Amino acid sequence: MNGVYSTAIVLWAFMSQVMRDGKEAACQSAVARIVAYLTKRERRAPVADTGNYCRARAKLPEGALKELSNIVAGDGSPQAVDDTSDLQPDTHYYRNGCIASQ
Repeated sequence: MNGVYSTAIVLWAFMSQVMRDGKEAACQSAVARIVAYLTKRERRAPVADTGNYCRARAKLPEGALKELSNIVAGDGSPQAVDDTSDLQPDTHYYRNGCIASQ
């Protein structure tokens, strides 16, 4: 990812989506935050179309997302992340917006 949608910008915008709800969690709101941030710093900002942001978000390096999840999930120290066992649909269900064991 280069140009406007650098890895750092996309990670920041993605985290801004994760930490919000409703319309503020939408891709359109994330792109609006990127535009505002870059405009304020007099840097080239993207158009309001969400397509390029969504494509850039889909290309985020898996390692960066795992490292970020380790930092957010704990005390910042590296932790093993098991991508498969804990989140299988047949062993968990949603209750009050959270995943819970059956």
